[in-house]
Parts: sequence; structure tokens; C-alpha cells
Amino acid sequence: MRLENLKVGRGLEIYVTRAGYRYRLVSTIESTTPGKVYITLIASASKVFRFLDTDEVDIVYRDETRIIQWDKVKGSIETVDKTQMHCFTSNKEGISFNRRESFRVDIGDEIVLYRFHHKEAIEKTEEIQMDDYGNEVGTVTVEEFEGLLKDVSENGCGFYTNQLLNIGDEIGFPLFTSFGSMYFKCEVVRHMERRNEKFMEFYGCRFLRSDKNLGKYLFALQRERLQKQRQGD
Repeated sequence: MRLENLKVGRGLEIYVTRAGYRYRLVSTIESTTPGKVYITLIASASKVFRFLDTDEVDIVYRDETRIIQWDKVKGSIETVDKTQMHCFTSNKEGISFNRRESFRVDIGDEIVLYRFHHKEAIEKTEEIQMDDYGNEVGTVTVEEFEGLLKDVSENGCGFYTNQLLNIGDEIGFPLFTSFGSMYFKCEVVRHMERRNEKFMEFYGCRFLRSDKNLGKYLFALQRERLQKQRQGD
């Protein structure tokens, strides 16, 4: 499949790797031309998202029966019929992509989690500072609670807690690994009443922001555990 074959009105997932972190964005397809797809401009109340030359950008499209991915596309802003849109350019065929191929690793560690509550629009200064989770400083209040990180994949995680959360809540947590400190921001997409020894609620989350070394960390962790299993045998 080529970009010009994507259906207008469908959603498009955008993954941007920048300055050591991987961000997930979502928008709607507005138009296509050969080698290009145009989506609704990604913007917040404060600013329009702008792609940098150093960004690595991948896009993912859901067909009726498949998930299709384009790697290393070029992102830009273009004007179509007097309307600004984000545009992605690639002359390559998309490749079938299966999220289940992104292996999930059990963690089992108790951690501190943070729920981010977004404030109403605040007065902006020229210098914008970001916290460890990619929030603009001063735009959120933070609620802290305990949990147990059950598992992590490159796309998301699952954790237990006694805190009652809502679908769509934004959660942050740190991991301290052999690859350095990693800070994750995710969105709650699933809730189950599933108990472990200490916690009563289970939540599945999709990453909005993760570390570019997460895949390497998960692979190293899995390899280390396989080696221990073999030694035990």
C-alpha cells in the first residue's frame, strides 16, 4: 500500500523520536496525493507541533484487516485549499505491522506513579520549560500514588494500583535501568478488577512518550532472564 491509497477520514498514528524520547501522536487523514498524506494539523492551545530535520518519524495506519507502517517519513506543514495541514512524504510501500510482535516483558516492581491533571490555559512566557515527562512546566498538577508495574512493551505497559483512574487519564512513571533513567508518559486505555497481593485494580496503558532505548532495555532484560533459566536447567 502507498500513501495515496489511504482513506480520508481514517485515523493515523504518528511516532516521533526526538532528543532521546519517542512520542505518540494521533490525527485524522484529510487528503492524499501521490507519495503524500495530509492530516488535521496537530496543535494544542499553546502551539502547533513542528517537525525537526533531526526527527525520526514513523506513521501507522489501520486498514480493515491489517496494520501498515511507514518508517522514516518526512513530516512538514503545508497549505491545502487555504488550510494548514501536517503532511507526510514517502515514496515507499508500507509494510504490514503486528503490534503483538512487540514482546512484553514482566517487571513486577513496585513504583511511584503520577497522574497529570491539565490546568486551564495559562499565560505563556517566551521561554518554555519541560518536565521529565514532556509536560510544559506550569500546565499540569501532579497526583502521586503507589503501584506495581506488571509488564512493559515498546508500545505500553500494565500496572496494579489501589487508585481509581479513568480511561484517558495521563500517567507518568520513572524506570531506573542499566541504560540510564527513563521517564514514561502513558494514557490509560483499559481497566480490570484484577487483584494481586497488595493492589486491587489493574490498568493497561499506551505510551504517549517513552525512551528511545526502551527496546534495547527490554531485549537485554529478556536475554538476561533466558540465560538465568538456562543456567537453572
